[in-house]
Amino acid sequence: MSTIGVTRQDPTQDHTGPLQPTPQQQASREALQRPTMTVREAAAVLGVDRGAACAAVHRGELPALRIGRKILIPTAPIRAMLGMLPADGGQ
Repeated sequence: MSTIGVTRQDPTQDHTGPLQPTPQQQASREALQRPTMTVREAAAVLGVDRGAACAAVHRGELPALRIGRKILIPTAPIRAMLGMLPADGGQ
């Protein structure tokens, strides 16, 4: 008996439920919940590479705090740029 062209669905691969976020999406969501994020995290949230985010910081297009050599991006302005509600629900 031939089984050519017959595919069996693996029950362990059930995709009928909600899709799980990728690790990068989960990290971006977590970064948006903190008061600040790194340049790399801001780049991921904005969908650009780290170099573009650094250049935006240096041009003043992306607000940043410099603490020593560390550059931190305040989360609230990023959320506002993206039209997102405040992390605390506006309360």
